[in-house]
Amino acid sequence: SAIDCNMIVWTMFGSVREAMDLRTPFLEMFLLLFGQTLACFLGFVVSAFFTFHVYLMMRSMTTIEYCEKSCKRAGYDTNAYDRGPFGNIKAVLGENPLLWLLPVSLPPGRGLSFVTEDMRLSKDMEVGRQVRRRAHQHLASP
Repeated sequence: SAIDCNMIVWTMFGSVREAMDLRTPFLEMFLLLFGQTLACFLGFVVSAFFTFHVYLMMRSMTTIEYCEKSCKRAGYDTNAYDRGPFGNIKAVLGENPLLWLLPVSLPPGRGLSFVTEDMRLSKDMEVGRQVRRRAHQHLASP
């Protein structure tokens, strides 16, 4: 994980510094430098991957939705399932913040319904119903 790679990088600096002595065997020096380089690279990549997915969680998006929105297609400016940053985190990690780092929090509900009253999708659906009603009333009137 990102924490492991970063911990390896920061704790290996002393060993790498000591291995720079000319009396250190080549294989030992090579393996330490290779391990340090590999840990630095993997630490950076995994940290960037983690940061990107925290961003996606805050925006209530999947990677596919992100890729579609990055193409800047019309009508993809907002997400219908967005509950705001804190609501999105609660939707992913659970309702109780004390259990976010423990895999014991059960999801709310039975898994059959998702839309709640505070979500933009339910509000947009109500607006759409009103528009359709007005259009049908306008077409029905002579």
